[in-house]
Amino acid sequence: MFRASLFVALPLAALLAGCRTEQQLSYQEAYAQKLYPQALEKATPIANDEHAADRQRAALIAGMSAQSMGQNVEARKWLAPLRLSPDRDIAARARATLGLVAKAEGKAAEAATLLAGSAETLDGDDAARAKIHAGDAYRQIGLEKQARQEYQGATSEAEDPALKAAAAQKARPMGYFVQCGAYSTRQAADKQVKAIKPQVAKAGQPAPMVIQMAPNGTPLFVVQIGPYHDKQQAMSAKARMNLASAAITARQ
Repeated sequence: MFRASLFVALPLAALLAGCRTEQQLSYQEAYAQKLYPQALEKATPIANDEHAADRQRAALIAGMSAQSMGQNVEARKWLAPLRLSPDRDIAARARATLGLVAKAEGKAAEAATLLAGSAETLDGDDAARAKIHAGDAYRQIGLEKQARQEYQGATSEAEDPALKAAAAQKARPMGYFVQCGAYSTRQAADKQVKAIKPQVAKAGQPAPMVIQMAPNGTPLFVVQIGPYHDKQQAMSAKARMNLASAAITARQ
């Protein structure tokens, strides 16, 4: 997963601060080293100081540190006011991180809007990562066209070859399948195929197939029928085959 730390620009000095002790690090240096509790602690007094020149940057680091630790309420507290910052970079990075917060909270529509919007201001790999997250959120709520647009945009923006390849992979069209069961052995999956094959053929649908997967390293044998062009087509096929307990899944 792409972490929120990828959405903040830090000075070169912060990235070269590995030889300094935690007590000597600035809040930006602590954040760059993923010392999020220290970064939050050091950024907080500066973010609360109305006269501090870098108050908004400190608030950004405080919010991003909180998000990285899963403290979503704390993150929103710091980041929400920054959405209207006159500093376009700070505003964009705050929106991107708020998008990650929304995504973690299961608010996919909010996440998609925030991440897609922030990507318009960010550039390079930062923009690509924001677009990938936005695409994931759009895909979660079934907006496949918008998801693919974000992934395609990420492919164009990305400078890192691995990131570009990941975005291109996600941009490929999804295939939808009627999933009729998942089993720990091939024998059990084959038995299910044999049981449903007559009614599948009678409905004029593609023959059931067994796909071997390995989630978390554990072999799993999934019985699927398809692919179908879109979710609605897969649901119609499921009804015609009279497979009420089957699920609709998507994969590339």
